Amino acid sequence: MKKIIMPVFTCDHCGKIYKLAPTCMKHEECCRKNPLNQHPCFNCKHLERKKSTAYYESQYSEWTNTFNSFYCKKKKIFLYSRKAEINGHSCARGVTEDAHEQMPLECGDFSNDFWSDEGITVTSDEPF
Repeated sequence: MKKIIMPVFTCDHCGKIYKLAPTCMKHEECCRKNPLNQHPCFNCKHLERKKSTAYYESQYSEWTNTFNSFYCKKKKIFLYSRKAEINGHSCARGVTEDAHEQMPLECGDFSNDFWSDEGITVTSDEPF
């Protein structure tokens, strides 16, 4: 039996272990526990999914692609996450018909009170 001692690399955010440093570095950019990837928009009542269209052209042809995109109803803008930018998604490259902005890490319009529009209040005395 051989005992091999080799360096290992761990993600600073989630602790996942890698044999290769470049692989670990790529993971750290997209890690869900990375504070730069934790956008409050994903828990906000103003965020919704809408269809968006991307336009491409090459030397030989032109084509379009329709995909789901994030839309802020409060600010009336399309948004993309940092992970979409890292992965080279079309909304982050600016080839869509609608202008997209990167999701902020802090937002003054954030609201996770999903019941406020319906006027529903829940108290501990009410049965569920």
